Amino acid sequence: MASVTALALLRAYDGTMREPCIGPALALALASAASPLAACLDDSPGPRAGDNAAYPANARGRIALLEIPLRGAQMPSVSAFLFDGPESPPEEPVAQAGACAFYEHALGPCDESCDGDCGGASPGICLPYPTYASAGDISVTGLEEDLELQFVEPGFYVPETQPMGDLFQPGASIRVTAPGGDFPAFEMEARGVADLDDDFPTMVLDDDRDHVVTWRAGGDEATGFRLVLRTGWHGGPYEMMLLCEAPDEGQLEIPRELIRMLPRFGLDATLAPHPSEAARFTRRVAETELGTVELLVAHTVRIDWQHDPKPDPRTAANADHAHGTPALR
Repeated sequence: MASVTALALLRAYDGTMREPCIGPALALALASAASPLAACLDDSPGPRAGDNAAYPANARGRIALLEIPLRGAQMPSVSAFLFDGPESPPEEPVAQAGACAFYEHALGPCDESCDGDCGGASPGICLPYPTYASAGDISVTGLEEDLELQFVEPGFYVPETQPMGDLFQPGASIRVTAPGGDFPAFEMEARGVADLDDDFPTMVLDDDRDHVVTWRAGGDEATGFRLVLRTGWHGGPYEMMLLCEAPDEGQLEIPRELIRMLPRFGLDATLAPHPSEAARFTRRVAETELGTVELLVAHTVRIDWQHDPKPDPRTAANADHAHGTPALR
């Protein structure tokens, strides 16, 4: 996967556009190709929307409190999971430009039988799958109705009572508290957000231009706007994710450098791909001895998108040369 992405990065750069920052996992591969792309530091943050915490790749835990519009009503969604080890396959930041960053779950071949996953950043090394962990029952206050999330086998957190209707009010102080167990204790507080009531048409992404996304600004400096485009099949981790996060001011731009890295998508019949969405959100993180836990509060809208990559003339020229046919100039 790394070599494929490296080729995509080389294709994305034509010497005239802004240079995206690449992740450390690909720095060596691109250096060997004499690429002008700039490398990120290991601790380089992802895009950040105002005072909200930046997206934590490879978080050891994620708690999501979502409102999802469905047939004119709100469908609340509450999910939580904690792991005792790093995500497998690892989530790798590949490139960043403007308010957007590109991530992938990298896979690599193992030299021997592996009861786990082969790390993309460390090909050939067998990484054991993490197991679910418990931090005790998690309490959530500040919602329309307070919730208690209980840990049940094989390792999921589920609400003691299922919420109905609106999950939270805009501006509400939502506090999440876990007393600790196999996973360390933590506590976080985020704010409720207003509905994102825009209609988003199917996004058609073009390799030759930046894509501007607009919405009605929320008017709350504490909230952000996020756009998430994913590829991959339901039931497994996403393969690639383009994540854009910006202040809730009504407009963000997807740089063409990152659009060019996306695969063909949305033009063919597929089986249950990973969902893509736009959302108004707040995010906080807690740092524990085992790693980062994310709290995401959001009003989320499902979106559709299409991308038809343009052929790379350098790749076509190399293919023609390999078959003994002079490349057209």
